[in-house]
Amino acid sequence: MALGFFLLVPPPDVFDRATRFPEQANRYRRIAFQTPRLHGKSEVGNRRMAVVRGRHLLRLDRKFDHHLRVRKTAAQAADVDETFHPVWLPGFLPSPNPTAQELQRVAGERLADAAASRTTDEDLRHALYTGYADRLAKRRADTRDRVMLATGHGAALARESGVRDGEYLVALDIVAAERDGIGEARIRAASRVEREWITPTSEEVEHRIDPVSGRVRASRVVRFDAIVLNETPISPDLATAAGLLREAWLARGPDAHTLRLLRRLRFAGVEADVAALAGQAAAGAETLDDMDLEAHLSFDVKRRLAEHAPESLAVPSGRSMRLEYADDGSVSASVKLQELFGLAESPTIGPSRVPVTFHLLAPNGRPVQTTRDLRSFWQRTYPEVRKELRGRYPKHPWPEDPWSAQPTHRTTRRR
Repeated sequence: MALGFFLLVPPPDVFDRATRFPEQANRYRRIAFQTPRLHGKSEVGNRRMAVVRGRHLLRLDRKFDHHLRVRKTAAQAADVDETFHPVWLPGFLPSPNPTAQELQRVAGERLADAAASRTTDEDLRHALYTGYADRLAKRRADTRDRVMLATGHGAALARESGVRDGEYLVALDIVAAERDGIGEARIRAASRVEREWITPTSEEVEHRIDPVSGRVRASRVVRFDAIVLNETPISPDLATAAGLLREAWLARGPDAHTLRLLRRLRFAGVEADVAALAGQAAAGAETLDDMDLEAHLSFDVKRRLAEHAPESLAVPSGRSMRLEYADDGSVSASVKLQELFGLAESPTIGPSRVPVTFHLLAPNGRPVQTTRDLRSFWQRTYPEVRKELRGRYPKHPWPEDPWSAQPTHRTTRRR
């Protein structure tokens, strides 16, 4: 099926007089430069060729399919009344259409046969892209009717846009619209763009942190304004990666392990530069989870930490119980009551000699009492607790004299 299209190109002096709309005139000049010109007056103005106001790609007939209509905007030129010269671009009008046949005949008379045969649908699309490069758009990977504009904004591709395939396009007619209650631009007319026509505006190496793995990824990114044309993975720069890990760690905040370390440091009265420690930890880490601030403490700080804010506390049963440090400066341990038999006083730790708060547990591991004064507990509270637990756990040892009883972590008596 032979198809064709007419593009009106004004004489060069029109651009010089279009001072009121320099941006539009420049856009038109770029398009005109891409297309052949005819000299003399148009002979197709009275052959059902309708000029759309302010747009100079002509819609020849309202009955033509949308593939023609979406190309009605070739350029926004100055609103001047000049004689425009038609250029025949094959590829759009159905040959059976009488109007198309008549226009093709007129164009054949006005154009050299060689020039007419060389002008194709691709020539028109290339010309449109040259004039509207700032309206370049790229389809989003997850949907066919949504695009990213060169400005960085998103837009929806209307059904009547005329572009069914291709990754890149130019938005010839774009209007404000609303989708699902959210404002979003809508492209009513577009033209496909080939990748090889696009000249990148920037190329740079970018580093980012993978949100899933916490690892720094690097890539060489080629862009046209906000649109990514190509992205090639490369090895990260070590210094840049360390800086990103440090900033990401500080923004995320400490994990449970690091939070406990910071509380221990405060309890021990040790001042620490957390940002500096994060930088040191990041330099030797590959991911966020690999960052270990404690490993980068100085020998002196580690010694003071072990002395004044130990990780654990040895109890009479022979086991070591994990110590928990709170923001309010207190320290505590959860331990089964029977493991403390024989311990008369609550131990104290730290520069301020803070008594350890014990969360005393029943044989089933549930808390039955909390105290930071063991002597008072054995004297006043233990008899009542013993009576209750002895009835619930008769096979466990519940001596009347906890001061001299053998501490144990076993859950039943030996036979």
